Amino acid sequence: MSPILIAMVGWFVSPIIHSLLPKILAGIGFDASKKLQTLPCFTVSNEQGYEIRQLRDLNKLQGRLRIKGLQNVKSKEEALEANLAAKERLTELSFEWDDDTRCSSEVEAEVLEGLCPPAGLQKLDIFGYRGSRYPD
Repeated sequence: MSPILIAMVGWFVSPIIHSLLPKILAGIGFDASKKLQTLPCFTVSNEQGYEIRQLRDLNKLQGRLRIKGLQNVKSKEEALEANLAAKERLTELSFEWDDDTRCSSEVEAEVLEGLCPPAGLQKLDIFGYRGSRYPD
């Protein structure tokens, strides 16, 4: 068994191997990655494999998920690709924009609207948001 798969016993991804996530998901195959239950933190970046759409099919995620780097999401449509509303087992979500972000407050507001957390969420933290409004 490879060291990467050993680190994923029980479908838990530690923050230490977060930087390898695209390679891990590619290595275990698409169907197996859909079974991932725990992902403490996902950092969105402009690099291939770290786009917010990588979260789309991870609907078995449960517990807490922290999404960092939201300044790298450019539109509401792109945010919708994360399909957060389908992750009904999540109890806590954290959205984080970098303090050094240069995107407009209007874009941030659209991205926040597109993130659409699941209905049963118990806690939502929002950091670094400079948007002009909050979604309904």
